[in-house]
Amino acid sequence: LSGISETKNLALLLEKPGTPVYCLGDEAMLHQVFNNIIGNALKFTEEGGVTISIKPESRRKNFVSIFIQDTGVGISEHFLPQIFQSFMQEKGGQNREYEGSGLGLSIAKKYADLLGGNILVTSKKGIGTTFEVQLPLYQDALNRLGEAENIEKKNKFR
Repeated sequence: LSGISETKNLALLLEKPGTPVYCLGDEAMLHQVFNNIIGNALKFTEEGGVTISIKPESRRKNFVSIFIQDTGVGISEHFLPQIFQSFMQEKGGQNREYEGSGLGLSIAKKYADLLGGNILVTSKKGIGTTFEVQLPLYQDALNRLGEAENIEKKNKFR
């Protein structure tokens, strides 16, 4: 992805928290989630850049939020509800300016859901888009898994 930002002369910034943050997830799934979202951010940005910021505190308790913010073309308000549907693109047919199948964001959303997370999006046409990927914090997810195993064991011996 850094090659795309260099070719287009875009800034690609990563803002990390002061202390490490760990989320529970499958490496291949996480790669697909972020590769699709960051790839789209770079594809639809002609000037400025893309900033990725990691916030240990999310709107959801015991989750980490990763924000991908671009200064690209933005997404119209009427298209936002369809953004995660397969094969959907804001401009299709003869008017289409950008290549792609329209599957990247639907795959990212499905994987985030499977990992126990979520993806939110806000956008302003002509200004840019921000995706917020929410993922369960590692320790909290382990605690929940442990609690579920304990409940299962207790029910097994009843």
